[in-house]
Amino acid sequence: MSDTPLPRRQFLAMLGAGATLGVGLHALQADDITQQQTPVVTTPTPLPPGVKSIIGTWFGQIFAEDGVTLLFRGMATFMSGGTMMTTGQNDVAPEPRGTGHGVWRQDGRHVDNRLLKFLYNSDLQLIGIYEEFLSGDMDETGDIFVADATVNIYDLEGNLTATRTGLITAKRFSLTQPFGF
Repeated sequence: MSDTPLPRRQFLAMLGAGATLGVGLHALQADDITQQQTPVVTTPTPLPPGVKSIIGTWFGQIFAEDGVTLLFRGMATFMSGGTMMTTGQNDVAPEPRGTGHGVWRQDGRHVDNRLLKFLYNSDLQLIGIYEEFLSGDMDETGDIFVADATVNIYDLEGNLTATRTGLITAKRFSLTQPFGF
């Protein structure tokens, strides 16, 4: 066996997409995750009386920095224990992505989260990682969520290739009732 380390790209290619996701999710749960010095942990803080938990399913729209130009729509499910999954209209085209897997933290009505997705080219070859941070607040009803979004795009070598910011507005909905807004 050789003592020469494999380049990161070759190592990730050998692992395959499933194992790479496992490595990414393990990294998500590390205590040193930060976004502008704000740690994201995998368990929510206790909520004051009368404040709803973010746990549940949400339909959201992400707008450009101008707050007017709609970029895409998606859904997020926040689960107990501080984990979440997302899917959105842009997860298929124009930049195919996988489902988002992430962590969240709630402090009163304020919620922070971080999630990762794979990025693929038109031939469905893995080309990068999509990282998204949200930081925002639920309204008094606990059914509307507005947050600032920051998206970082990384190549397979871990180099930051793009950063985008925007605004997300989301509404809670129940999977046991008719869909409608």
